[in-house]
Amino acid sequence: VRDVTSLGSFSLLGFITIVVVVGMLLRGKIRTGWYLAACVVGGAILSTALKALFDRPRPDLPAVAKVVTASFPSGHPTVSAVVFLTIGVRLAEGGGAAAAPGGGGRG
Repeated sequence: VRDVTSLGSFSLLGFITIVVVVGMLLRGKIRTGWYLAACVVGGAILSTALKALFDRPRPDLPAVAKVVTASFPSGHPTVSAVVFLTIGVRLAEGGGAAAAPGGGGRG
């Protein structure tokens, strides 16, 4: 469970995003690379805005470390969904790393 949870850490998501964006830029998929970067930044902004809108407090649990941000929506799953689904859509369209050289992608 801990390994799956770590896939949603902001440091790993940032690393994956940077690697994929740089890979796309190096392959000449400049629009696709910037699109992915914009989606990730937009998803993080949307998550923060939704937290402010709902302003749901976290439960007061004495054995758990104090966190001062709101509890809903959870930032890790929200940004994880944005990163992995955006990359998945690009791969499904043939615009990602699995595409044949010179073919498939529109990016």
